[in-house]
Amino acid sequence: MSRDRLTITLDEDLLTAVDSTIDGSSVRNRSHAIEHLIRQGLHLHELTYVVLAPNGPSDAALLPNLVQRLAVTSIIHSVIISDPAQPQWAQELALSLATLVPKLTTSIIPGDFGNAAALTLVAQELTQPFLLIQFGQQTELPDSFFPLYTEHRHSDKAVTQLLCSQTGISFEPAGCSIVSPELINYIPAGRATLADVFPLLAKAGRVGTYVD
Repeated sequence: MSRDRLTITLDEDLLTAVDSTIDGSSVRNRSHAIEHLIRQGLHLHELTYVVLAPNGPSDAALLPNLVQRLAVTSIIHSVIISDPAQPQWAQELALSLATLVPKLTTSIIPGDFGNAAALTLVAQELTQPFLLIQFGQQTELPDSFFPLYTEHRHSDKAVTQLLCSQTGISFEPAGCSIVSPELINYIPAGRATLADVFPLLAKAGRVGTYVD
């Protein structure tokens, strides 16, 4: 992720407070301290889970793009939903994430009854808004997850979907969303996929959108 240099002016008392957060390890200097405090102010530190759901064959370029973006987030837990149609997919993805993003703890849950039904198995873990990525050939990722998350935090929606466009005219879901735990309340009993649940949320007016 690119970084921009900024010059800011702070009151002396406020600068003293910023300096007090520097501990030499997790907060190394003033720049890092200000970045840390901004993340807290925007609640970016609360985004700690990513759920990776199968959505057909995926683009090979998706994983390195995902790794690059996850590395600069506060996400430390990943949940991978297995795909009965691709028996090795979840295990291979988990191994890749363990190698490329060491900070992540990864668990695999069965998707035999649909990728939405699988979420009910981890409902007790998903107590804050989480990143949901539906792996498929049409999946697009934003340059950063933070604007999408901030948009979700400022809305009252259960889901904020990233939209993308190949033409600049019509927009389609990109397979990347920020989801609140409320979504789980819309998952029907039995077999259920996200393709079943999202229309229910939209009908209830609980889906928002974001264009990167």
